[in-house]
Amino acid sequence: MKDEDVFNSINSTKELRNFLEKKGKNHNCFYHYTTWDTFIKIYENKSFLATNHLSKNLNDQHELRNKKGDNLYHVSFSYGEAEIMPMWILYGIPKTQAVRIGIPRGNMKKWITELQMDKKRFDMVTLTDIIYQNEKNEKKNENKEIIKKEKIIYSWQELHRDFSKNENLKNELKISPDLIGCVKHYAWHYENEVRLLVSLPQKTDERIKLEFSDDIRDSFKIMTGPHFDLSTCKNHELYDELCGKKRIVQSTFKTDDVNYRELCGNCIHEFSKKTEE
Repeated sequence: MKDEDVFNSINSTKELRNFLEKKGKNHNCFYHYTTWDTFIKIYENKSFLATNHLSKNLNDQHELRNKKGDNLYHVSFSYGEAEIMPMWILYGIPKTQAVRIGIPRGNMKKWITELQMDKKRFDMVTLTDIIYQNEKNEKKNENKEIIKKEKIIYSWQELHRDFSKNENLKNELKISPDLIGCVKHYAWHYENEVRLLVSLPQKTDERIKLEFSDDIRDSFKIMTGPHFDLSTCKNHELYDELCGKKRIVQSTFKTDDVNYRELCGNCIHEFSKKTEE
C-alpha cells in the first residue's frame, strides 16, 4: 500500500505509532544540525546528549501540556537529503561554525541495536518520525448562523488528515500514551524531525549521554554550513583529517545567496549557547 493509503486508514493511536516508527527506521540518512565545537565534543566523547521529554528548554512547548513522559529522552535528527535553511539558522549558531552531522541508515540501525542491548538502563529504544498537530476553528455561515467546528489536523510529510472526523482516534488522542514523544505543533513541521527516543525506568537528569561505538563515529558525514569559516573554529587537525578521508563536504548554498543575521542588530546582550558534550 502507498503511504497515503496507510496513513488515511489508520484507526488507532497504536497503529499511528507503529506507522511512525516504521517510517522513522527507514530514512537513508539521519541529520543533526549543530556547531563545529559541539561536533568535536560529540566526536571525541562518542556520545550524543539526549534531552528529557519534559524539559523547559524544548522549542515546542506544546509537548509539555500533558505532563507525561518524564522518563523519556530524545535526540533530534532530520531526514531528507536537501538542506533545511531554518535549521542552519536555528541550530548553527554562530553561523561561521555551523555543521550538519549525517549518519547513514545502516549505522543508525546498528547504534539503535547497541543501545537496545543495554536492557538494565533502557526500557525502550526506538526511532520514530514526528507527526505535527494543528488545531483549527472552522466557521461556517449557514442560515445566518455561525457554526464553530474544531478541526485537529495531523500532518506527516505532505499528508494531512483531520483526526477529529474519526471518533475512535479523537477519543484515544485524549487519553492514550502511545504518541508521547511523537507529536509536535505544526509550526515546526519544516524540521522533518525523526527522533531517537529512549525511556528509562525513571527520570534521572535533564540530559543523559547516549554512547556509540567507533563504527558509528567513523560513519559520520559532515556538511559545513553556508557561512562556515574554519578560522573561527577549534581543532583544525580533526577538520584536516576528515577532509583527507573525504568525509566533509560544503553546503550547496552559496554564501552570497543566503546572507542572514544571527542576532538583531539592536541587541546589546551577549549571546551564549548551551553545547552538547
